Amino acid sequence: MVEDPPAEAYGRVTNPERFAPLLPAAEDLIADLERRFDVSVARGPAPPSESATVELVELVEITPIRVDQAPLAITFTSFPGLYLDAGAWAHIALPACGCDACDESAEDVLRELAEYSEALTAGQLSERITGRFRPILEHSWDGEGWVRSGTRRDCPRHRPLSCVPDRCSRRQMGAGGRGPSDPEHAVAAPTPVADP
Repeated sequence: MVEDPPAEAYGRVTNPERFAPLLPAAEDLIADLERRFDVSVARGPAPPSESATVELVELVEITPIRVDQAPLAITFTSFPGLYLDAGAWAHIALPACGCDACDESAEDVLRELAEYSEALTAGQLSERITGRFRPILEHSWDGEGWVRSGTRRDCPRHRPLSCVPDRCSRRQMGAGGRGPSDPEHAVAAPTPVADP
């Protein structure tokens, strides 16, 4: 039988530096997306942090040229860690927690960064708005051998919601895509950069 971690392990972070490899991995990801796809990359200061202990250091926005394609914002934190904002409202913290009780490893978090970026470029992020009077924002990742989903009742992103209620929107940075007449309303892929 597996024992629960001691209560004092929750909220305690002994070695946050183990996540430092995330930062160069994110830089490599940004360079790779800029090289492979027709996207613009904008770097700037991150918005003020709501945390008393973790600063938001830099915001990198990767925006496909076409507006019907999924953007990706990567926020570098002082933890060290990353926030990924994909599509219209999917928000991922890497590491998810970082406390001693959760015991996340750098290898696992690096794998998650790769999984999320591969899924986004392959069109495996779906977003949907449901709810008649109060919008419910749903997102679903259907990666290679893994699935994750989430629901929220608010929209903290600064851009307006643009999905048709009760319809699904598959947003990607990869090849392929279908038009708005498709029942799932899959969104077109960004244009790959042509070889010289």
